[in-house]
Amino acid sequence: LVLLLFLSFTVSASKSTLQTKLEHKETELIKVAETLELLQRQRCNTTCLDQILACRTGNFYECEERMNLEHGCRPFFGINLAHVSNVIIPKTILESGVNLDSLGVSLKDAICFSSSIQDTFLETWKMEHDAILINFVSNTGAIRRVPTLPMECEHSDDRLSSFYLSAASGPKELVIAFDRGSLMDNSKLKLAKNIAKHVINGLTFVDFVGVVAFSKTGMVIEGKTMLKATEENKRKIINAIDRFNPSTENSSFYIGFETAFDLLEEYDLENFNSNCNHAIMFMTAGYDSGKIRDNTLINYIQIRNSQLSSPATIFYYVLGTNDTIPNLQNISCGTGGILVPVDQTSDITDKWLTLFEYYAISGAANLSIANISHRVSWVEPYDHSLIDIQATTLATPVYDYSVFPPSMFGVVSLDLTIDELKKYSDRFDQFVDTLSERSRHCYRSSMGLCDLETFRLYRGLKICNSPCGPLKPYSSDATCPTPPVLSWMNGEGEIEDLTRCCLATVDIKVLGYTLGFGILAVSVLVAVFSYWRFWSRPQKELPT
Repeated sequence: LVLLLFLSFTVSASKSTLQTKLEHKETELIKVAETLELLQRQRCNTTCLDQILACRTGNFYECEERMNLEHGCRPFFGINLAHVSNVIIPKTILESGVNLDSLGVSLKDAICFSSSIQDTFLETWKMEHDAILINFVSNTGAIRRVPTLPMECEHSDDRLSSFYLSAASGPKELVIAFDRGSLMDNSKLKLAKNIAKHVINGLTFVDFVGVVAFSKTGMVIEGKTMLKATEENKRKIINAIDRFNPSTENSSFYIGFETAFDLLEEYDLENFNSNCNHAIMFMTAGYDSGKIRDNTLINYIQIRNSQLSSPATIFYYVLGTNDTIPNLQNISCGTGGILVPVDQTSDITDKWLTLFEYYAISGAANLSIANISHRVSWVEPYDHSLIDIQATTLATPVYDYSVFPPSMFGVVSLDLTIDELKKYSDRFDQFVDTLSERSRHCYRSSMGLCDLETFRLYRGLKICNSPCGPLKPYSSDATCPTPPVLSWMNGEGEIEDLTRCCLATVDIKVLGYTLGFGILAVSVLVAVFSYWRFWSRPQKELPT
C-alpha cells in the first residue's frame, strides 16, 4: 500500500511538473505575440530597422554552434554566407510577380514591422534551450524566423500547415458527408475527395473527424464513430476515402443529413456534450432524388441541430455547373449554412480554406467578447525536417484588436525538441495526451444572421438576401500613409535579387571549373615569380 501511494505521488508530481513546463512555454510565446501585436499597431510610425531582404548572417554562427548540424544552420559546401536570411517568402508568392510592387503593400508591411521583433525572437530562442525555431507566419505568406538559416527557395506556404490552421481556427468536431449517388460521377467525386483530404490534413489531434457516404442509404467510412485527428487516424481515413466509389443509386439528402447528425449525436453522448464547434461538410452534385420538399428538409436539419450540444455549421460544397446551385441555395440559407460552389476550374485551396477561415473569424470575435486575448495550441510530436529529432510546435494567433471582429494578421510559433519535456511523463502516450488536453479549449464560434452574410460577401460566395441593410466588408488593417519601402540586395527592387539571396546550393561543375582555373592561375603566378626572382638577382662569378 505504501509503495502504491509512493508511485501514485510520483506520477502526480511528474504530471504537475510537465504542466508547469508547458505553461511556461505558453506564457513566453504569448509575451512574444503581445510584443508583435504592439509593433503591428505602431507600424506606421516605424522605419524598417534593416535592409529587410538584404541577406544577413545575423545569428548564423550561434545557430551553428548550438545545433551542430551537418545541413541546416551550417552552410552547405560552397554557399556564401550572404545566402542566409531571416525572411522567407514561399515560392508560390515569388512566382506570382516579377517585381517588388507585385507582392503587395500588405506583404511588404508585414515584413517591415516584424523586423523589430528580431531581438525578441533571438532572446526567446536563447532562453528556451529546447527551441529549434521561432517563426512569425504572416497572413500574407511572409515568414520571419530565428535562427537565421540558408534561404529556402522551395519553401512551402506555412499558412496551409496544420499548426497555423489549428491555431487560427481552434478545436472542431467535423463530419464530412459524401454524396456517392449516380450523378456524382468519378470526376466530381475525385474533386470532392481532394478537397476533403486537404481539410483532413489541416486538422490536428485537438480535432475529431468522421466521414459518411450516402446515396439511398448511408454508411460511416472508417470505423463506427468519430476519430481523433491524429496522424495515424488521418492516414486511415484518407485511405478509406480513396477506396469508396460512386453508387448506381440516386441520392437522398435526408439520408445524408440523418447519417451525419447521428454520428455527431453519438459523439456528443460519448463525450458528455463537449461544447466544441460542430461542423458538417456536405459534398454533393446538387441533385436530391428524395421526395422531401426543401422546407421539410430545412425543418429536419434545424430540429437535429437543436438537439446537439453545439449546433453544427453546415458547409454545402456543390460540385457541378451553375444550374445545380439553386437546388442547394435555398436549403443553405434556411439552415444558416455556407454554400461553396466548386468546378474543375476552381482554386481548390481557396475552397477548402473556407471552413478554417470561418472559424478563424468567428472565433476571434467570440474570444474578444470573452476577454480571452490568446488561444494556444500544440501539435502532435513529429520528426523535424531540420534536425533528426522528434519535436512539437506551439502556436498562437496574433490579432489587430483595433477592429471588430479582431483581424488575425498571422501566427507565432515555436518548434521545440521533446526529449526534455517527455521525461516528465511515464509513457509517451500520456505526454501526447497532455499536449492535446492543453490545446483543447473549446470556445463556441458562431455567427449571427448578418455576420454570416458579411462572411459570404467576404469570401465571394452567394449571399442570402437577409434583412441586414447594406453589408460592410470586414475592417482590415489600414494601410499606412507612406507604404514601406524594402531594400533588396541591389536596392532596385527586382525579384531576381531575392532569388540570388535564396540560393541553397551551387553548381558543382561550375565550382569545379572555378577551382581548377584558380589553381592553374596560382601555379602560373608562382612559376613566373620564381623565374623572375632567379634571373633578376645578380649572378655571382665562379671562382677561377
